[in-house]
Amino acid sequence: LVKLRDNKIPYLLLDKFHDFKKINTVKIDYEKEEYELTKYLYEQGHENIAYVTLKEHNYLTDIKIKGYEKFVNENNLKSIIIEADGKNSDDGYNIGEEVISQAKSENVSAISFYNDQTAVGFISYCYDNNIKIPEDYSVAGFGNFEISRVYRPKLTTVSIPNYDIGAIGIRALIKRIRGEEDILENDWVLDAQLIERDSTKKH
Repeated sequence: LVKLRDNKIPYLLLDKFHDFKKINTVKIDYEKEEYELTKYLYEQGHENIAYVTLKEHNYLTDIKIKGYEKFVNENNLKSIIIEADGKNSDDGYNIGEEVISQAKSENVSAISFYNDQTAVGFISYCYDNNIKIPEDYSVAGFGNFEISRVYRPKLTTVSIPNYDIGAIGIRALIKRIRGEEDILENDWVLDAQLIERDSTKKH
C-alpha cells in the first residue's frame, strides 16, 4: 500500500476487512450483519445461541464476534463462543464433537458459524453421527457461497452483495484514474441479505 501511494498508482481495496485509517473501501457492515443474523435466530425462538469463530483472530473475526455479543448482551442471553482451528469444511467437521458437547451442556438450540464452509462441515459431522439439522439444531453460515445452495439441507446464511461491491469499486477506481471526483470520501457500506433456507427452523 505504501509503494502504491508513493508511486501515485490509483488503487482500491474491496471489502478486505481492513482497519487501515484513511483508506476507504466498498464493504458491508459485518458487525451489523452478524447482529442481525443472531437477532433472526432469537426471533425464531432460540435463546441459547452458540457462535463458532476462528481460533486465529483477526480484524474480521473480532468484528463479527462484536456483532454477536452485542445482541446477546442487549437481550441478557449467554455468550457461547467456540473456536475452530480453521475456516474450511474439514475444520467445521473436526470441531463437531466439541460443538455438540457444548451445545448439550449449554442447552443450545441454534449455532451460527463464521462462514458457510465451517457450517457445512459441521452439518456433515451431524449427518455421520445421526444428529438431525434443523430438527436437533438450527445452523446458520455467513457468505452465501455456492456450497450453501447445493448442500443438503440448504444453508441459512448472509448473502454478501459481491456484484454491487465490485461495480461501485470499479466506478470509483475509474474516477481516480481519470482524476475525477472521488466517490469514496468515506467507506461505501452496502446492506447484506439474510437468506433463510432449510438449515434453521422455529424452536
